Amino acid sequence: MLMWVILTAMLIAGLWLRLYHISDPPLDFHPQRQYWDANRARLMYYRSLEGGLNAVPKWQMEVARANADISTEPPIIETLAVAAYRIAGGENLALPRGISAALYVAGGLFLFLLALRLFSPLPAFAALGYYLFLPFAVQSTRTFQPDPLMTASICAGLYFLYRYTEQQTIARLLAAAPFVALALLAKPVSVFFLVFPFAAVLLGKFLEEKDRKQWSRFFPPVHLAIFSGVVLLGLAWTLMNLAGGGGLAQQAEKAFIPKLVFSLSAWGEYFQLIWGSVLTYWALAGGLLGIVFCRPGAARRLLAGGWIGYAAYAIAFNYHVHSHIYYNLPMAPIVALSLGALVSAAYTLVCVNVSRRALRPALAIYWIGLAGILLFAISKSTKAQTNPDYARLQQIYEEIGQQVGHTRQAIFLAIGYGDPLRYHGMIGGGWWPAQVDLSVEPERGIAPRTAAERLHEYIDAGREAFIVDPIMQSEFKQQPELMKLLFDTYPVISTEESPYLIFDLRYPRKPLPEK
Repeated sequence: MLMWVILTAMLIAGLWLRLYHISDPPLDFHPQRQYWDANRARLMYYRSLEGGLNAVPKWQMEVARANADISTEPPIIETLAVAAYRIAGGENLALPRGISAALYVAGGLFLFLLALRLFSPLPAFAALGYYLFLPFAVQSTRTFQPDPLMTASICAGLYFLYRYTEQQTIARLLAAAPFVALALLAKPVSVFFLVFPFAAVLLGKFLEEKDRKQWSRFFPPVHLAIFSGVVLLGLAWTLMNLAGGGGLAQQAEKAFIPKLVFSLSAWGEYFQLIWGSVLTYWALAGGLLGIVFCRPGAARRLLAGGWIGYAAYAIAFNYHVHSHIYYNLPMAPIVALSLGALVSAAYTLVCVNVSRRALRPALAIYWIGLAGILLFAISKSTKAQTNPDYARLQQIYEEIGQQVGHTRQAIFLAIGYGDPLRYHGMIGGGWWPAQVDLSVEPERGIAPRTAAERLHEYIDAGREAFIVDPIMQSEFKQQPELMKLLFDTYPVISTEESPYLIFDLRYPRKPLPEK
């Protein structure tokens, strides 16, 4: 009974922590990704309103249509957002963010149940603590994007797949099917974190047997056909998108840079960024030790399969795991379970070498230590979630939208590739690359271009305004060629007191220099 009380308290605390300041603009974590989904959901919401296209002004529908990229992922979380908008009577970005938070926390229940099967309650709580209260996991799962849903589905899928390996019946395999399919549908990269651990456990069972000629007993053909069908069903949208030349193909090209595979400096930077500040060095050390000291058997194989899947994933998406830190979120359950394995090994060692009378103080130290770590993580997360500048930035974006007449032909040098500005300002257009984007172009085989050449392309496409938001003013100064072109050629229509710049591209003071 006490175990379930503690579990419920941890889940409630995990959800509360993610809902803290959830109504603030989602500018605290990868705003481009969140507002990319927000813009998609806005178009879907407008289309769902009674009266169809007439429910909102024509210009709003045009802006929404121009800003919504609907070609790369199935709109699962956006559909849930639209349903919430309809119930609430209007757009509110806190709703889809709250849904993501609730889904991720629900995944924690399945993670706990899996850890309970692999180990015992004490290690299971340690695993759940890392999964729920790691500051990176808190920040990245109160977001408007599909990654929390995918990670929760991975936890549920692994739990039911492991149950299947314990007793291989069609009923148990079918119980895992919806979660496996949902994880793959949400984001196909989840295949690395589902198939690799599952295959490792099954392969281990096969290798343990003396009579290996009867391989079909370990994964009957009917079961293999069902599992393959589920995987293909989950990947169907992705495969059709790739075959049809959709936006996912373009994203896949950006995710992998062959040169980075053999770059020690790139992997060093990745290691320092992800394990140094995101998943943490101590979790890496503890997780790897957990595999070493985990008792031989299915638990160790599942964990080893997860880490091998992670290695394959990091190579296959070597640019995105570095540049988009939320790509590392699906590793959180694997690290959590590995830490649980270490706690399990330590607990077994203590039980063997310590008397029953001395065991109680040892357990008290464990619970006090775990509580202290969780409270520290909660304190760190709440501080990261409060920033009054976010609300002010939203107001500025709304002001910019009004000042440019909600144009659909703007150029942005703004955070999040301009997606937050598009959303709050209700404007359309294209983004101007920052220094980091320009530095990556040669590695992708893109020929270098001058600022004048890029600007000519935008002008020829009919762009009407160039906007530099408050956050990117320093970036603007790091592109002196662009600064000189704009100040010399176009009038500034924003006021001197404004923390942003708007150049009117419709009325140049003189011809733009040749390309």
